[in-house]
Amino acid sequence: MIHTLVIGCDNDSSSEPSTGQNGDATAALDLGAEFDLGAAPDAANEVDSHTGDTAPEPTRDDATLNSDAGQAVDDMAMVDGGTPAPEGSQITVRNTPDMCDRVALLAPSLPSEAGHYVASVLTPPVYPFAIETIEYSLVSNDDVATCDGSLAHQVLLFALDADSPMPATPSATGLGYRPYNVPDAQNSQAGRQVSITVPIPLILTEGQRAAVAIQFATQGDQHICVATCEVDDAARGIDWWSNAESSPFRWQDLVGDFGLTGQVMTELIGTPVQ
Repeated sequence: MIHTLVIGCDNDSSSEPSTGQNGDATAALDLGAEFDLGAAPDAANEVDSHTGDTAPEPTRDDATLNSDAGQAVDDMAMVDGGTPAPEGSQITVRNTPDMCDRVALLAPSLPSEAGHYVASVLTPPVYPFAIETIEYSLVSNDDVATCDGSLAHQVLLFALDADSPMPATPSATGLGYRPYNVPDAQNSQAGRQVSITVPIPLILTEGQRAAVAIQFATQGDQHICVATCEVDDAARGIDWWSNAESSPFRWQDLVGDFGLTGQVMTELIGTPVQ
């Protein structure tokens, strides 16, 4: 079942989120288009009570990225979740359920939010913890015609000390800042699973957390759309909007400041350090 939500991340400081319905996807509003991954096989033919439209099936291609800091290259296609490691040797850190029942998409408002970032803070269950892989999904659906998962974009990885706020300039913290340039993927307009290998693992020590910031790259009216999971008890202090395309960022909480009801489906895969 699909319906369109308007979720505001307006460029103005301390702005209120937009609300209401909008059937014009080309307006590039801050849209969350929701679809049910756990539905029965004929769910794609159900008619949405909000729009009256037949719910399309979500689509996504899969791609892998292996990169050094600031660089990334395409690799062979792979199954969602990446190449599995030997049993018990790796841990996946996420802020969402293992299986998400209601996946939504997060998009920027153009042109004011072109190049802005959405960042997620993830906390490992054990320390020291070596981050080896970053994974997230770019998605689309028929209600948001401007989503384009093929676009090149940047991803930032950096550490946060316990209880420290999101830094305005992550590269200046001295805590393992890593930029990754994700290349375009011409056949992935409908979306893709992105997996970035961290060649030199980022090691988190006791109490530290990691932040992953995904850039909302644009090309004309097209932009990437990032997958989120709608949950009943979305947590504050986890997902952040940058309010700028470069530092200094002016981070705002997507749940606390904008009232979103989902969490970004970013994942970290790593290994406890003995």
